[in-house]
Amino acid sequence: MAALRSPRIRGTVALLALLCALPIHASALSERIDQQLAQPRFAGASWGIKVVSLDDGHTVYEHDAGRLLLPASTAKLYTAAFALDRLGLDGVTHTDAVASGNVTRGRLHGPLVLRGRGDPTLAGTDWADTLASQVVAHGIQRIDGGIVGDDTAFTGPPHGSGWEVDDLQAYYGASTAALDIDENTMVADISAQGVRITPNDAAIALAGQPADILQVYREPGSATVHILGGVAQGAPARRLALSLPDPALTAARRLQAALERQGVRVDGEARSLRWPVPPPSGDVVGTVPSPPIADILRSGLKRSQNLYLQSVFLLTGLAATDQTAPRAEDRAAQALSTWLEGHGIAPSETMLV
Repeated sequence: MAALRSPRIRGTVALLALLCALPIHASALSERIDQQLAQPRFAGASWGIKVVSLDDGHTVYEHDAGRLLLPASTAKLYTAAFALDRLGLDGVTHTDAVASGNVTRGRLHGPLVLRGRGDPTLAGTDWADTLASQVVAHGIQRIDGGIVGDDTAFTGPPHGSGWEVDDLQAYYGASTAALDIDENTMVADISAQGVRITPNDAAIALAGQPADILQVYREPGSATVHILGGVAQGAPARRLALSLPDPALTAARRLQAALERQGVRVDGEARSLRWPVPPPSGDVVGTVPSPPIADILRSGLKRSQNLYLQSVFLLTGLAATDQTAPRAEDRAAQALSTWLEGHGIAPSETMLV
C-alpha cells in the first residue's frame, strides 16, 4: 500500500552497498546474500538485487538484476529525485485567499475563494489565522458569498490512476487534493459512549446502525461514514485512522472560523469546488507559502507518506514544460518518463502505470 501515491515503476531494484565500513570480500558477501534469499520464509518472494562498489563502480553481486518488479515505496525515490531536479530544493507552492467579486466599503460582493496549489503540509489553524489577518488587512469586513474551497488546480480526479478502491477509506488511501488539510485524514474514536471524530470540523456525516461486529464503511465519493455496531460497555475503545472525504470543504470551514474570530461577517455556507468545475477568478488578498520542496520530501520519505510524494509528483505536472495533456498526473508521468530516459533508463526498462 505504501506505493499507492507514487508512480509505480517496474524496474531493476538497485541496492547500493556502502562497503567502506567493514571490508567484505565479494565471495563472502555473495554467500551471505544467497543464504538470506534461501530462507524458507522467502520461498514465495521475488528479488531483484544489484550491489555496486562506490569506489570503482564494478558490480559486486547481482541476482535477477534485470527482472522487472513492482518495488512498492522505493518508487518514491524516483519521484523525489525527479521533483528535486524540476522544482529545486527551495521551490515552494502556496495556498491563496482570492476575492471573487468587487469590494466596496469593506464588503466583498461574492465569495472568498480558498485556492489550493498542492501544499500537503497544511494543518491546524495557524495558516487560517494568517490568511484571515491578510484578508482583514485588505479592508474586507463582510463576505456575501461564503467561503469556497477550490480543489481544481490538479485538473484531474482526487485519486491516482491504478489506486485500489478498497484503500480509499483508510488513512493511507487519502485523496491527493490541490487543497489539503491535516494530511486529508481524520480519526474516529469509538467507545461505549459513542463516536468522536477528530478534527471536529471534518466535513462528514455519521450514520449508525446496529450490527454484531463493529465495522466502519464510507462509500467512495460519499461524505457519510457508516458505523455498523459499536463497542460494548466496559470494552476498550477503538481508534481508527480514516481518509477525509472532502478536504477542501473542511479547509473552507476552518478559514471561515478564523475570519469570524477576527470579526469578519461571513454570509452563506462554506462549500467546495472540484475538477472539472472551472475555478472562480478574482484578486489574491492573502497567501501562505508551503515549506521548501526539500523539507516536504525529507518528511515524506522518512515516513513513507503517500500524500506528500504524490502531491509533489503532481506539482511537477503543474510545472511541466509540455502542458498538452489535460491532467497534471499525465503531464507529470510523461515528464518523468522523459527524464528517466535522459538519465539512461530506457523505456523498455521501466513501466509507469
